[in-house]
Amino acid sequence: EEEEEEEEEEEEKEEEEEEEEEVVVEEEKEEKKKKKKKKKKEEEERRRRKKKKKRRRRKREEEERRKNKKKKKKKKKKRRKRRRRRRRRRRR
Repeated sequence: EEEEEEEEEEEEKEEEEEEEEEVVVEEEKEEKKKKKKKKKKEEEERRRRKKKKKRRRRKREEEERRKNKKKKKKKKKKRRKRRRRRRRRRRR
């Protein structure tokens, strides 16, 4: 009878240990999941910032090109004007 009790206690102890182990394994799984989710979120955030940066850069370059084009046009106009004046003077 005493042996039986000891055996039962031993079994209970083992069961408890197994349950604890399962709980620990579950917690580790959850941790892993959270980490993965966090990593994904950070990756997404990084990508978003990169995109934004790229967009801003493109916009700035576009603006720059427009300005340069305008300047060029203005310069051209000025040159043409000067040429015309010179021609008129020569004719007289």
